[in-house]
Amino acid sequence: MVSDGIETKTLKRALRVGGLGFRVTGSYLNYQFQNLFLSAESRERNRESFHRNNARRVCEELQDLRGPIMKLGQALSMQTQQIPPEIIEELAELQMHAPPMHATLMRTQFKKALGKYPEDVFQRFDMEPFAAASLGQVHRAVTESGEEVAVKIQYPAIRQAIKNDFALLRTATLPAQWAKYVPADMLKEAEDGIMKETDYLNEAHNIEHFRECLSGLPFVRVPRVFPEYSSEKVLTMSFMPGEFLEYHLARNPGEGWINLVGERLYELYLFQWFNIEGVHADPHPGNYLFDDEGNITLIDFGCVKYFSEEVTECGRRMADSLWEGDEREFADALRMVFRGQLDVDDPRSQPVLKAFSEFFGHTMPTKDQRKPVDFGEAEVLERMLNIWDKSLRASVPNPEMFFLCRAELGLLNTLNRLGARIVTTDVARRVRSGREGA
Repeated sequence: MVSDGIETKTLKRALRVGGLGFRVTGSYLNYQFQNLFLSAESRERNRESFHRNNARRVCEELQDLRGPIMKLGQALSMQTQQIPPEIIEELAELQMHAPPMHATLMRTQFKKALGKYPEDVFQRFDMEPFAAASLGQVHRAVTESGEEVAVKIQYPAIRQAIKNDFALLRTATLPAQWAKYVPADMLKEAEDGIMKETDYLNEAHNIEHFRECLSGLPFVRVPRVFPEYSSEKVLTMSFMPGEFLEYHLARNPGEGWINLVGERLYELYLFQWFNIEGVHADPHPGNYLFDDEGNITLIDFGCVKYFSEEVTECGRRMADSLWEGDEREFADALRMVFRGQLDVDDPRSQPVLKAFSEFFGHTMPTKDQRKPVDFGEAEVLERMLNIWDKSLRASVPNPEMFFLCRAELGLLNTLNRLGARIVTTDVARRVRSGREGA
């Protein structure tokens, strides 16, 4: 009976996703038909309206479905170089907003996790969430000792929704898996990573670990966990002040603030690589808060990727060879990414090597080159996407690279949105000197 219920829910979810696809396709055909009778000016207005209405339709459905399907929409919202701005504007809402649980359901979820209702645990608890996303929603509260906190409460049955979504994804991508364009072990890596995000005790461990490790960066802030008010499905953290990136950009903060924040985001990423051997792997704008002084607060540590010794060593070898301008050593280190399947002397491997060298050569010059990198250029993102495309066509990279690419692409999209210009060599020298002096 339980199995039948799960299968029914999976089918309903699949039908909703499929139905959304049919509705979007139908609206596209209608849009093309209308254009046959419109002037050039009217076609442009029709195009903007079409993109916005379809994006709104997709957003509403993804927000209601939540889970990995909504995370896909969040990922799409960062593809500013490939998706029309009207769609980006609508999809950006997925980074911070989703329909909240009913208050009764939220209270039930909280009591299941901690044994009491939230109003019996806290001195004050706001029933209306101030943030809601793909896996849970966040409420403001005040502890009995008077400390302001943020309380994240997980949506019910979200783990089963994740399993259902990946079952659908595996079925939908079977041809791509057979062609090795969507590797099965990479899908497994993605599913395992998102499932870990549903364990708030694991996230609490990540927060405390990163809070300690990032204490060496004075411009980075990480919340504190309140273990007495936390469980596998409820996570209570200190409330962190700050604003999302879009609010700052709307006030035209100036080139100085933009470049400072961009430089710090870049340094934060490199610092994780060199000092933590893992990365905050979900760096979309909804997971950052900023202040007027350019300080950065990280507020979500559900998706953290700790790398194996092999991948860590590979990353350091690549960084060292780039720094020294040693192309042969860089190619040998890159071979480790592909688990020995990439032959650097084989002509068929040259497109992959070229894609990597073009991207890193542009964004991470050698120690002897000191020039600003304009991350506002679309070319930076295009080169990063070219790496992914060439890698999958040539061979199967280490599945651990999935979350590394997710983290790096998220960072690049944020830097692109900022339009930051950064002398990356100076940042790398600073991080490397700290590593060598440790």
